Amino acid sequence: MLFSFYFVPEYGFIRGLAYGVFHSVSAFCNAGIDILGTTSFMEYVKSPLISLTTMFLIVAGGLGFTVWHDMRMNLQDVAGQKRPLKRMFTRLHLQSKIVIIMTVSLILSGTLGYFLLEYHNDATIGTFGVGEKFLASLFQSVTTRTAGFATVSQADLTSASKLFGCILMFIGGSPGGTAGGIKTTTMAILLLTCAAVIRGRKSTECFGRRLAEPMCVPEFAIVFLTFAIWLVGLFGIAILEPDERFIDLIYEATSAIGTVGLSADLTPALTRGSHVILMILMYVGRIGPITMALVFSGREDVQAKFRDLPEKRIMLG
Repeated sequence: MLFSFYFVPEYGFIRGLAYGVFHSVSAFCNAGIDILGTTSFMEYVKSPLISLTTMFLIVAGGLGFTVWHDMRMNLQDVAGQKRPLKRMFTRLHLQSKIVIIMTVSLILSGTLGYFLLEYHNDATIGTFGVGEKFLASLFQSVTTRTAGFATVSQADLTSASKLFGCILMFIGGSPGGTAGGIKTTTMAILLLTCAAVIRGRKSTECFGRRLAEPMCVPEFAIVFLTFAIWLVGLFGIAILEPDERFIDLIYEATSAIGTVGLSADLTPALTRGSHVILMILMYVGRIGPITMALVFSGREDVQAKFRDLPEKRIMLG
């Protein structure tokens, strides 16, 4: 309904209300599809109402339904005075804690990154006031987490901003939600495991809990498979599009496998072969590389249940 305050005066009651409903659903589902034309939300870059509403819906859809259920159950306990509000976070499940911490960290770091990288870029936010620059940077940070809306021209972003955006798009949202990417929990486990190795610890720990070792192996497999498929797709697009800027090709491929929907105004100019590659990347990114591997593997390795091979170590690094 908040969208309607802008769309109804501009497009009329029926059309404006329909536009509000459509873009609300699109934002919550992290679809990134808009029907406003080729400029997406660029016309509303300085509108706090449009920007904040869109960002809230994007984050709400990307958190994951399990996190929302966990928060709802804890809020009911707080409302029933079973526990104080200040202890709500400590009572959340481990996954909810990781998702919330990672989401907040990525949004804040993304906002700061875009704010600094685009501060003097007149083609994007360079001519804005400080508050407007912060709002546009915040929106750009949120939308790269697989939402796909744009309030500034993606083609006019600096190369550093595009590369920074690729990192955010590759990570994506959280499991059980509407966002894509390798997921925030996967990235968190990778970082925690690396920290554990550096500290010389034998297990990965988080919030006073030890993560099961079998959990860490699939996370590394997810990242490797996603990166490998992305790299093959990027290699194919680079062959088919030799005249395009390589950073723009990286942006397109990352946006596709992260199911983001952002483009550096390059997609319409690509060849049919590149479009096919992007479609494959989007499909793989949506269902997940591990799911694809399990589907094509056909069945579980039954023999592994009945054999116990001797364990050996090899030198790494």
